[in-house]
Amino acid sequence: AERLSRSELLGLEGEAWPSSPAAFTRELMTAMGLPAVGALVAAVIVGGFGWLLLEVPHEVGIWLFGGVAAVILAVVTLLAATPPREPVGDGE
Repeated sequence: AERLSRSELLGLEGEAWPSSPAAFTRELMTAMGLPAVGALVAAVIVGGFGWLLLEVPHEVGIWLFGGVAAVILAVVTLLAATPPREPVGDGE
């Protein structure tokens, strides 16, 4: 029973495990902070655009929706067409 209570059994030691709960929280916020902010910004933009589409006349809304879709398609196509960059290494 004593062996089962050791943290080493679950692999909770070494470099892969944070040294303290504060370090764990800091690493968690570093890893999740930017995606969470990005999701919040995207939600605000989508919500605002949806509100705009509801407020403008029907024909204008169709043109706005098509225009935004075309811009997104063009940007994604350009991003996909560019060759990948070489990774920055240690000079090997």
